[in-house]
Amino acid sequence: SDFISLQEFVLVELYKSTEGASSWVDNTNWLSSTVSICEWTGISCNEAGDVVTELNLNDNGLRGTIPDELIMMTGLEVIDLGFNELTGTIPSFLGKLKSLTTLNFQNNDFSGSIPGELMNLSSLANLDLSSNALSGMIPSEMGQLFSLQRLVLKDNSILGRIPTELGQLINLAVLNLMTNLLTGKIPLELGQLYNLEHLYLNLNDLTFSLPSELGRLYNLEYLAASWNALNGPIPTELGQLSSTTFLQLSFNSFSGAIPSQLGQLTSLQYLYLSNNSLTSSVPTELGQLSSLVDLYVHFNDLTGVMPAETCSLRDTNGGPLSVLWADCQEE
Repeated sequence: SDFISLQEFVLVELYKSTEGASSWVDNTNWLSSTVSICEWTGISCNEAGDVVTELNLNDNGLRGTIPDELIMMTGLEVIDLGFNELTGTIPSFLGKLKSLTTLNFQNNDFSGSIPGELMNLSSLANLDLSSNALSGMIPSEMGQLFSLQRLVLKDNSILGRIPTELGQLINLAVLNLMTNLLTGKIPLELGQLYNLEHLYLNLNDLTFSLPSELGRLYNLEYLAASWNALNGPIPTELGQLSSTTFLQLSFNSFSGAIPSQLGQLTSLQYLYLSNNSLTSSVPTELGQLSSLVDLYVHFNDLTGVMPAETCSLRDTNGGPLSVLWADCQEE
């Protein structure tokens, strides 16, 4: 059909534009006139074999840029070109590929900002632009991608605030914004993301206090917000995070006491509170954390002794706790 030959033309352009002949790791069947394009490596089609639905050339040595002709591949549901050496900006025309559910460009050399046109992809469930050289801000319109389950923008040079509109992405399970240049407050609206399992905000320049609303994220397993400039007390509401196994708040400016409510986190295995300005003594309630493997509370202004309840968790006492870092003070 005409559409098959059109798609073949587009794929040939992609092959040329990304050095298919010289650079690709695997180019099996590409440009073959005797084999259906559905059998070219990395290509998947619908059952009828007339529409290309997946382009998966992850870690395949692609170099160069994505050709404009790709706009004609209107049946694409998955584009996975992660772990290559693609350059240029992320093409705005991708916003016209309305069937896309996955767009993965992680670990390439894309620069420029995130195109606002991507916010038209109403079926997009997985967006991974991590480990590129992206700059600019997170578009507030990203809060309209209601199908998103995974948003990974880590390891770029993205600036500005975290848009409050991200709190509308109620299907989100993973939000990873770590290692950027984000500033301002953590939006309290993120406390509406009831399906969130992983929240990574570490290694940014976020300020103000940690929103107590995050205590509503009952499905949250990982909360990482270390290496920022967060201050104020650690919210007692974090004691409601019954699914959390990993809580990392080190290298900030948190003050006040360690909340005794953290002793309610029965799933917790890793608790990192070091390098803050926490005061008072370690609450005895931490001794209830029967799964705790790592406890870091050093480089704070804590006083008193380590409670016997916590020490009894040590693996030397038959418990799970293998690493306990605290500052010892001579009397």
